[in-house]
Amino acid sequence: LDTMLLPDRHDEQRVEHSQFRTIALTPEQVDRYGKEHGVFKSNYFITAYGILMARTAGEQQSLFTTVYNGRKDKRIAHTAGMFVKTLPVFTQFKEGTKVIDLLHDMQDQMSGCRKNDIYSFTDLHHDTGINTQGTLFVYQGELFDAGNTFGYPSSVRRLINSTSTAAMNMKIYIIDGKYQLKAEYDASRYSDELVAQHLMSYEAVLMNMMHCECVEDIPVA
Repeated sequence: LDTMLLPDRHDEQRVEHSQFRTIALTPEQVDRYGKEHGVFKSNYFITAYGILMARTAGEQQSLFTTVYNGRKDKRIAHTAGMFVKTLPVFTQFKEGTKVIDLLHDMQDQMSGCRKNDIYSFTDLHHDTGINTQGTLFVYQGELFDAGNTFGYPSSVRRLINSTSTAAMNMKIYIIDGKYQLKAEYDASRYSDELVAQHLMSYEAVLMNMMHCECVEDIPVA
């Protein structure tokens, strides 16, 4: 089963809420760290969320889902369409695991998932029983900060709050040169106060992961 933030509400009717948080970590800091250690930016944020979910659950492992653009086939590189694919993320560490080693392990895992995406998430769910209703994490990067489409000025307008059935959908992207966190969540299960604390804890992991040698040294508050 996937790792979920423990609910603090138990209402019957699903109600979608969202929260935003601008974090102090800068794109320049992530760029420098990534170049120094050979780590993709998306992998830095995915690994940090895996650590947070494991620590929140009091475990040394976590399981959730993410997505990628699904455009590894060069034939669709210049097409407009919905090719996004869902991938599982399994984070596992033990006492003494170094942060940089975990980052590299997770990078290998994500690369392997993308290379083998012909094995669909639907088949994975059928074969393993992995839950799809828990937690989804999406690294969007500069997707919403481009400012133009096909050379013409453009802007993003959200038509609906969320298309995810997950209880918690966490996104991170760059707006005006700053990282913006967004949590879309089922308010019948999570209070606004709990989600606000969850966002703060994720920022703490992101900020401290660069400066800690081992995973257990990373504070989450």
